[in-house]
Amino acid sequence: MTKKVEITKAELVRQVEQKLRLPKFALNSLERANKETIKVILSQ
Repeated sequence: MTKKVEITKAELVRQVEQKLRLPKFALNSLERANKETIKVILSQ
């Protein structure tokens, strides 16, 4: 049985920072945001 790997919210935030070319941890407060909201930002 394979376990589906779930990306952590922290990892999603790092991806948003990369996408927006921000320094790492610039968006730490975003980690408290809804995971789905973060995914929407990444899909833009």
